[in-house]
Amino acid sequence: KIVNSRPFEVLVGAAILLNAAFIFVEADFAARNPVKAIPIAFGILETVFFAIFCLELALRISVSRCSFFLGQDWRWNWFDAALVLVASLEEILKHAVSENIDARQVTILRVLRATKISKMIRLIRVFEVF
Repeated sequence: KIVNSRPFEVLVGAAILLNAAFIFVEADFAARNPVKAIPIAFGILETVFFAIFCLELALRISVSRCSFFLGQDWRWNWFDAALVLVASLEEILKHAVSENIDARQVTILRVLRATKISKMIRLIRVFEVF
């Protein structure tokens, strides 16, 4: 029942807001420092947020089972699942890509980074909680 509780929703909402702030800070750094490497702390925080949202998704699916994908909030749930899937791909690529990356890999990483902006849409759901 914890997954369906108000405190859990508030905690997840806070994580979404913190993730949104982090995305803005990361984008600002990249824009101001186009030739500098992204600090390792950004990569670590990215992985931490990924783990939080993976855990949230796993908990929600384990509690709701089929109704997670077919219930009242099915659109949000599919959206959340798609974001976690894309984040999974980004995490895999982030760790698999070496120093010598070709143009195709750079393009793929840029597309995956652009999908981070779609995480902002989750803020709509957060404001429903607050």
